[in-house]
Amino acid sequence: MSASTGQADGPLRPRRRRWGVLIRFFVPRYDELSLFVMSLAFLSLFVADAGMRAGCRRHLAAELWDPRTYLVVAPFAAGLLFSLFNVFVTRRKSGFEKSAMLFFAVVVSAGTGIVAGVQMLEGFHGWMLVFPIWNIANGVLLLLLDRLCILDQDNIADEEATLDQVLLGALVVLAVLLVCHGVCRLHWSVTLSICVAYATNVNWAMVRFLRGPGRAA
Repeated sequence: MSASTGQADGPLRPRRRRWGVLIRFFVPRYDELSLFVMSLAFLSLFVADAGMRAGCRRHLAAELWDPRTYLVVAPFAAGLLFSLFNVFVTRRKSGFEKSAMLFFAVVVSAGTGIVAGVQMLEGFHGWMLVFPIWNIANGVLLLLLDRLCILDQDNIADEEATLDQVLLGALVVLAVLLVCHGVCRLHWSVTLSICVAYATNVNWAMVRFLRGPGRAA
């Protein structure tokens, strides 16, 4: 019975694999390494870009006396710190840690996607408008998935990152920051959006390559 079932499932496996890739494309799953890369990029850009710091200060000053501000800032800061330091600790993450890290990832990914998309609309024309529109749509979709509770703690993986993966991820994202911010002088939101895209869409493929076919999860 099991043999026949396995034979029947054989032709369906490539199709299921394709659906899995499609689902992953729209519903992100964050691991230690992608969250570390994202938090490192955010902090580095925050230190390096005066415009980003000024924008954050203006926003916080305007909403300083609104209690809802702290309901956003507190979990965001906690998620940022957990994302930055958990990669160096070998232990299972708590539910609180996962919730905070997911909040940080969603705010950074969706926020930078929307802000970068609006920023890019001013300088793009014709078919190149696809890029800012895609950024905005992706940010709105991520917020919608979070609002519909499709994103939850299961979207934070418990996989441990190795030291070589951490070092490679840090070097690559810092190089991206240097090129985009230091050389090309892109707006901070566009630079951070590129770093987030690397962390969520490219970094996992690099990790699978480093692990090799025999160690892939």
